[in-house]
Amino acid sequence: MNTTAKVILFPQPTKQGYPLKIRIINNRKSIYIGLKYYLTESQKDRYWNDTKKELRKSYPFYEQVQKELEKEKNQYGLNKSEPPKLIINNNLSFLDYFKNYNLGLEKNGQFGLLQRSVSSINHIKEYLETIGKTDLQFKEVNIDFLNNLQFYMADKKIAPITQRGYFEKIRTVINTAIKQDKFNPPRHPFAGFEFKKVVVQPKCLEPEEFNFLKDKSYTIDVEFKPTLLKFLFQYYAYGMRVSDLLLLKWSNIYEHGTRLKYQMFKTKHQLDISLNNALLNILYEFCGDKPLSLLRKEYFKYKNERPNEYYEFIRRKIHSLSIEDETKDKRIFSNIPELEGKQFYSRIQMNTAIYNKSLKDLSKELNKNDNFSFYLTSHMARHTFAYLSMLNGDSVYYISQALNHKSIKTTEVYLRGFKSRQLDGKFYKKEPTANEKATVDNKLKEYIATADFETKKKLLEFLGAL
Repeated sequence: MNTTAKVILFPQPTKQGYPLKIRIINNRKSIYIGLKYYLTESQKDRYWNDTKKELRKSYPFYEQVQKELEKEKNQYGLNKSEPPKLIINNNLSFLDYFKNYNLGLEKNGQFGLLQRSVSSINHIKEYLETIGKTDLQFKEVNIDFLNNLQFYMADKKIAPITQRGYFEKIRTVINTAIKQDKFNPPRHPFAGFEFKKVVVQPKCLEPEEFNFLKDKSYTIDVEFKPTLLKFLFQYYAYGMRVSDLLLLKWSNIYEHGTRLKYQMFKTKHQLDISLNNALLNILYEFCGDKPLSLLRKEYFKYKNERPNEYYEFIRRKIHSLSIEDETKDKRIFSNIPELEGKQFYSRIQMNTAIYNKSLKDLSKELNKNDNFSFYLTSHMARHTFAYLSMLNGDSVYYISQALNHKSIKTTEVYLRGFKSRQLDGKFYKKEPTANEKATVDNKLKEYIATADFETKKKLLEFLGAL
């Protein structure tokens, strides 16, 4: 029996870089043991000896890798006279592992991820039924399986962007199984798999459309006003997600009505923002106090002469709601009760659907007598914030911080889908009109006619005519 063990640099890179693996060759069959170490493109030249096909000793985790290698040698009896032990059994059920993975998501309360994950495994089961199978072993999860599954989804008219989401979830489960030593493919199933190219332009409002919405908030019928104000609140609160909008409580407001702090439902990250005047106006509309239109009339002179006093009144009102026992735990924009687990997540989904339905009705109302064609959705507020911030020339770093993305790269990909209107007029000079040319000529003639000798001389020197 000829068995060897060696550390290799896997040729197919992942998001982390090129994986370092231990390759066991046993009776001409290769088995790959995944390690938790990766080399980036720059580290590859520095720490990997491509001539000798080995890891350089200067690699920071060289000793740890060698310990892992010795461990595997022991397992396969290469360091002592023991029969080799096969640790990973690729005959195990991939579907069973997938189900247990989903149970872990449910236990951790990751219901958003669970929903996509359950849909992914259901599509796999449906595909297996079409080929007369009820189970799928790890060894059968290869590029042929992925390609056939993709053909099946295409036949079902599943949109490419939705397909991509399912395959990304399948890849995540496979990577998790590899890390947990449950799966040891000779080649990663996704190494040669290609997603269908998906080109999606995020739906957002143009500047003139958003300005129209702002102005409309003063005159729109009472029936549609709360929906429009919620949408505007999402925008002004740095593109707040709809789940966070629906879960906001008065107690999230602090520092005497000047700041808003909340935990994002999707990422569990804390976000702390300043309450600007636009947000204060919207919050006041949900206070249950006198209408803002009446408040404006009462404080009109203060708003012109002493604007701070106008908004100080609103802050005091909001602050009282944030600390009083009867109101502090009430949600501002919904009536979602305090529940746990799936029930809580389902209630958020239901309220989101109701809100999106009301945005659809609002869009129909807006489209009745005006030149715009609206189709508002809850997520469009977030897209619009990012898009208009980009047009305004705001730093990608600050946009990323406001959206609470994991990295600037995420934001750059996010912004890449929008129109490149921020480049308009930056590279080509606008051709002046005949009137503009005549105006400049006439003013120049008048200026020269009244200028003294020294002024004319300096002008010619500036123009390079002397």
